[in-house]
This record gives sequence, structure tokens and C-alpha cells, in this order.
Amino acid sequence: MLNFFDRSKIANVDERKEAITVQSLLDMTSGIEWTEPLDGRPDSVIEMERSPDWVKFILDRPMSSAPGDTFNYNSGNPHLLSAILTKLTGMNALEYAKTKLFGPLGINDLYWRQDPQGISRRIRTVLAGSRYGEDRLSIPAQRHVGRSGTASARLDR
Repeated sequence: MLNFFDRSKIANVDERKEAITVQSLLDMTSGIEWTEPLDGRPDSVIEMERSPDWVKFILDRPMSSAPGDTFNYNSGNPHLLSAILTKLTGMNALEYAKTKLFGPLGINDLYWRQDPQGISRRIRTVLAGSRYGEDRLSIPAQRHVGRSGTASARLDR
């Protein structure tokens, strides 16, 4: 995963950080030290949002475990995935999702937070009532996407 970034500018690089994969970011098992309990103060998120460069903030964190060893919810992981997507596509994650996912579904009212560099963090709201072909997309009454940055939806047929 570090191959997507300038390694010479990343602090605390060790064998464990070198072993982080895209899959470990997806699985929330990156091993990056991160404090974001579901029932407490998300200290790492607060620190990240105060940082002038969120990607650097995440990449510079020390490791708490080897990648793949321990599940730890970490909002930094999807942000790194968003930065990788931006590098690979030339579009930030919001632009990419609008083009490839939400646009075809007819979903136009959404908001993603962005870091100071314009990298999308995660989706915040999606409105129900969008259409995909002849199918209607139903999103649960909860209008805000959960802490995981994902929403479950079904197509009514």
C-alpha cells in the first residue's frame, strides 16, 4: 500500500507498516495505531481533522500491531483508500462515486467530507427515492450513513 505514496515523507516506517495492504485497509486490520471507540471519544479522528494533511497524519502514525492481526475500527483506513482511488483515477472518491455509482442510480443529493487536499473522506447522506432502471432504490429511514461509511440498501422490484 505504501507504494502509492512517497515513502521518503512517511514517518515510522517499519516492517509492519511496509506490510499494510489494500485488503487490510478494507478489513480494518491495518495495524495503524488509532483510537476511535464506538462508545467513546474518537481521539484519532479529532487529531486527524485538526491536521493540515490528513493522509500524512494517517501514514505517519506508528503501528500498534501487524497488519491482519487485529480488527480496529479506523476512519483513517478508508481515507487512505480514497487517496489511492484519487491517485489511480485522477478523480476524488466523490467524483468517482458520482460518475460510477450514484449518477447511474439517480442519486444526486449527497455530501462527502473532504480533507484540506480535496480527498473525499466518506459519504454522509443519501436520499431515498432514486431510480435505477425500473427498480426503485429504498434506503432505510435512517438518512445518515453509519460510522462505517456504508449504507445498506435494497432494490424494490
